[in-house]
Order: sequence, then C-alpha cells, then structure tokens
Amino acid sequence: MLEAIVEVERLMASLMASRTVAINELYQLALVAENPDRSGFGRPWSAKIAAHRIASSELAVATRISEREALLTPTENRTKNAN
Repeated sequence: MLEAIVEVERLMASLMASRTVAINELYQLALVAENPDRSGFGRPWSAKIAAHRIASSELAVATRISEREALLTPTENRTKNAN
C-alpha cells in the first residue's frame, strides 16, 4: 500500500510539473502574439503586462478558477522555476 501512495505522489508531482510548463508556454505564446495597445484608453499596456493578463484570463476560463487566482499563477510558477 505504501508503494501505491508513493506512486500516486510521484504522478501528482509529474502532472504539476507538466502544468507549470504548460502555463509558462501559454504566457510565452501570449507575450509573442500580444499587441501592447489593448488597454483601450490612456497609456498602452506593455507587451509583458498585456500577455500576462491575456494568459491569466485564458487560464482562468480553462481551469475554472478566479481571474485573481489566475493572475497570480504565472508569476508564482516563474518564481518557483527561478529557484
């Protein structure tokens, strides 16, 4: 039974690593494709901010989480990967 628990933990870690890679790829694709003037008023957003917002919105819809939680997710993943 202990081996089964360890195997499930290993699988969960692998899935979370894959999720992190996919989120980072989504962010990078949004960064490349984003036109920085998406704010509609005032100063245009930087490409980095616009890409982050778009990637976060897409992530929120796809995973059924709040936009606030999704806004934090790409940043958290990049921070964890940097360590």
